[in-house]
Amino acid sequence: MTVVSEYAGRGDTLFIQLAHLPTDDELRELIAFHQRYGIEMRQLAQFRSSENADWFENEEKYWHEGVFGGQRL
Repeated sequence: MTVVSEYAGRGDTLFIQLAHLPTDDELRELIAFHQRYGIEMRQLAQFRSSENADWFENEEKYWHEGVFGGQRL
């Protein structure tokens, strides 16, 4: 992913630095990465925008509960 500029692991924690706000495709990749490796997904909620809300907030998507905690926005 070109959005990731740096990463480092310390113990069981992974630190990822992004080069820029993720595009829709990059955000989908980050969602999949978090899901695949069991990483807390709520931190991805910060990337919600008016431009991606239609697909990102879709309550039928597998990530909705993990990212938004079931809350309606």
